[in-house]
Order: sequence, then C-alpha cells, then structure tokens
Amino acid sequence: RALRGLGAHSPHQTGSFHPLISTKRQNVVNGYNAAGTYLGAAKDGNISMASADLTYAYSWRWNTQPPQVWSEDLKSLAWEMDPSPEIAKIFAGTARMKWRPWWPNYNYSNYIATSRAAFNPMQHVFRTVGIVLGKSPFGFVVDDLKKDDATRLYQWTAMMNGGVWQARVDGLPANTIALAAIGADTDLTSPDAKPLIDPKPGDPLLLVFASGADDGAAPFVETIEGPAGRKGEKQYYDRLVINRSAPAAAFRVLLIPARAGSPLPKIAVSNESVRVISNSQEDELSFQPMADGQTGVFHRRISP
Repeated sequence: RALRGLGAHSPHQTGSFHPLISTKRQNVVNGYNAAGTYLGAAKDGNISMASADLTYAYSWRWNTQPPQVWSEDLKSLAWEMDPSPEIAKIFAGTARMKWRPWWPNYNYSNYIATSRAAFNPMQHVFRTVGIVLGKSPFGFVVDDLKKDDATRLYQWTAMMNGGVWQARVDGLPANTIALAAIGADTDLTSPDAKPLIDPKPGDPLLLVFASGADDGAAPFVETIEGPAGRKGEKQYYDRLVINRSAPAAAFRVLLIPARAGSPLPKIAVSNESVRVISNSQEDELSFQPMADGQTGVFHRRISP
C-alpha cells in the first residue's frame, strides 16, 4: 500500500474551496458519485485491464454533502443537481433530496444528492489500468488528458502512505524512481522533505516508471501543504509527481514490485512501446493513440 490514490490532474485552477469539493491546488474529483463512463475490460492468461472515460467527472466540481455554513465562494458557484438518471432514481420519493436515516429526525437531515458546478471543461480524460500477470507481475496506468489546444501543465500524482518515501537504489532504469517504507509517519505538521530511505536487502520496493513526462524526467516526490486541520493548523502530505507541459498529456506509468538487493528489472522504450524484462520474463506493452484521444494498450508475452 505504498500509494493511496492515483490521479491525473487537469491544469491548475486557483481559489480555495471546501475540502470535500476541491483542494486549492488542483481539481481533485472527490464527489462520491461523480460520473464516469465504464468502457469495458479485457482479460487473457497474461493480462487484465479496464478503462473508463472520466471527462465528465473532471470537467465539474462535485459535492455530496454541503457544509453547514456556506462561504461566499461556495454560494457563487451556481450549484445544480447532477442530472444523471441514477441520481434521480436513488432519491426519488424523498423530500428535498434529504435522506440520512441515522439522524434522529428529518429536521437534522441535509441535502445529500450529488450536486455539480462548472469547473474546468476538458476535451477528454481517459484512464486505463491493468496488471500483467506471471512470475514477475507488474501494474500499469495509462492516462490521457486534454483541456484545449494551449500548452498547459498536467500533473500525474499519487498520494503516498505515511512513512513511504524515495529509496536510495543504484542502477535504476531511466525514468524510474524507487519507493520504500520505514513505518508509519503520523506527523502531518512538518513541511520538510524526508531524507532518502536506505533499504536493507530483502526490503520491498515499488519501482515507478513513467514515459510522457517533460524532457524524459523521472517521477519525483515532494511534500506540499494540504487542507488545514480542524483547528486551522497547517497540514502537509507527501505525493509522487510526474509533470507534463503540453497541449495534451499521455501518461504511461508502470508500477513494478521489487526487493532491495535483488536484480532490478530492465525497461526498454521504443517508439510507442515499452518492454519489461524481469526474472527471465519479458513483456511488451504497445500504445496506440486513437482518434478520440484515448490510448489503446496491447500486450505481448515475449518470454515466459
């Protein structure tokens, strides 16, 4: 559980809003029922994967439980009920979309149907995730994003569990970072970056490889300020980041488990494909851009 959540974020917006709706740094889709369109799955003996169209989810700001006190910022956002038929069906028959049976009576219940407000219109946002099976399995995440034709900063980020940080590992493939863990980190008040972790032989590692970053840069870790605590105190969190400044972003990320002291996998990139060689197992993932902006993913087992 090195990574808690994965997100490919659209260009930064400014402003500070209720934490359930967004952070003040980027549009993080936190609405519990923010709609995505499931595009299907594929599976054979060596790979399982699925994809979704998340354009709608990323283009709006979402809310499923309004705060008790609305700030002027929130009041000005022209909220409306999500028109998805599923939402209307769930709340059919309720009065004013109020439905919280664990409160003592109706007066304590509040509006909880999924609401939306226009935020950051996107031309397309697609995600494909999968796992390559075998004696040396690894995962992959392929994210395709485009807002418009302007050059913009896109960020692929992953929140890291407390105690997870970059590991000092020699001989890593290009465009790769190694993550390790040293136990729980419960101090959320320090803005300081952590020292590199020196793993012991046999310690588990997670290798994160990325193509599609600026200038072929490897992923990096950072500590940034997050939402304030209950008493207004500053809080910080750690994340893994891949940056891309371009009119569109096509992130291709591999998540490869490894052990400190054991031979590292080899990764070779060629045009629109990447090969992973680990413990004599060799796999090739090919990436084919499609007309709608999504990347098609194809797998070939070269050696068992």
